Amino acid sequence: MSTKPIDIIVSIGLGLISIYAAHSFLVVDACLDMGGAFDEKTRVCLDSNYHEIHMVFSGALLSIYFVIGLIVSLMSAFIITKIRASKGG
Repeated sequence: MSTKPIDIIVSIGLGLISIYAAHSFLVVDACLDMGGAFDEKTRVCLDSNYHEIHMVFSGALLSIYFVIGLIVSLMSAFIITKIRASKGG
């Protein structure tokens, strides 16, 4: 059975959501590792004097995001295709 276009769109969407979730987690984790406090309302990392801490992310982290998105997209497309095949349509 072939993969339908809607399956591809859904799997790409799930990949993007997983990248956003991973980025949110890693930003908060990096902030706390540096001794800062993460303000959830403004989504800013603050030091002990309430100054903003600007974080720079490396190319390796961007590669990790790419791999996470790729794996989630491919796995979700595979699972969606298997579910469609088992239901006969």
